[in-house]
Amino acid sequence: MKKIIHWVSATYGVRAEFRMFDHLFKVPNPGENFLELINENSMILKMGFVEPEILSFKKGQHFQLEREGYFCIDADSNYVKNLKLTINHIVSLK
Repeated sequence: MKKIIHWVSATYGVRAEFRMFDHLFKVPNPGENFLELINENSMILKMGFVEPEILSFKKGQHFQLEREGYFCIDADSNYVKNLKLTINHIVSLK
């Protein structure tokens, strides 16, 4: 199921990579063999657009995206020169 949160102009919007996170392990209590039970799909990368105002946010600053959760600008983002904007998912609203 696709989610469409908000309309953002592709012409004026800023392209961003979203890092969404899922459970780190395949089972609730991995025990001593935890390395064998790591969920390879625990980080999901999604591409999208955000409002240009987000470029005024500082790295590490958190904010809420409607109906989705809380996010922050990744410390490795190099968005000052508009090279790459990476946004990390912090907490879900569910």
